[in-house]
Amino acid sequence: FWFLAAQTVELCVFWVEGAIYFYQAKHPFILWMSHYPMMFYGMCMLTMFVAMVVSLTFTHAFLAMANLTTWEVMSWHRISYLRGLESDGKRSPFS
Repeated sequence: FWFLAAQTVELCVFWVEGAIYFYQAKHPFILWMSHYPMMFYGMCMLTMFVAMVVSLTFTHAFLAMANLTTWEVMSWHRISYLRGLESDGKRSPFS
């Protein structure tokens, strides 16, 4: 969880740095894109990475608060000690 939180902060810092560079360039967007295509594609990829890492961070924060593991949530019906319990995925049998 902490690794994901640190990666979220790092990716957001890099994205903000790219956005600041874009806004300080004082060029229209199309001209900026034609002069710095790799920067544009990098920002697009960074946006996707930020979305994925943020969703993973929130998912694992929820799992930690619910006292569940990823295995318990994804394979509730395969785990022998959980078979008789309701599989709502919101509570652990150990809490």
